[in-house]
Amino acid sequence: ALDANLQGVINVDVFVDESGNVQEVELKKKVGYGMDSRILETLKAAKFIPRKNRLGRAEAGWTEVKFSLEIP
Repeated sequence: ALDANLQGVINVDVFVDESGNVQEVELKKKVGYGMDSRILETLKAAKFIPRKNRLGRAEAGWTEVKFSLEIP
């Protein structure tokens, strides 16, 4: 990825349950260079604050995460 100068923003769909745990992750577009699995692993390990319904109760749902790749 470094040799290919891979940079940019990757859009990823993430399904977060009522507890804020990631249940599913889907890349909208493959990146390649071994980065796909790294992005998926990173987001699967993340913890989120779940969305709330009108009554203030946590609910599961899909959200889009913008994952930024930058060359240091």
